[in-house]
Amino acid sequence: MKIKEEMMEDIKAAQVRLSSIQNELGSLPLRKEALIRAYAEQEAKAQAISDTIREEYGDGVIDLETGEFTASEEE
Repeated sequence: MKIKEEMMEDIKAAQVRLSSIQNELGSLPLRKEALIRAYAEQEAKAQAISDTIREEYGDGVIDLETGEFTASEEE
């Protein structure tokens, strides 16, 4: 006895998806490492830009929406 065609298609699709998920799970450690490196690179870039701004404008706060710089009050 054969099962219904619709059920056969459903189980095949479920198996394909399970296989796909297994493959994705296997690649997570590699993707995580790449994302950690990318984050560290962006963090270093942001710090370098902040340092350049501080050297040119001094300590203060930047409104990222307007670009307005407000110097910190010196004590």
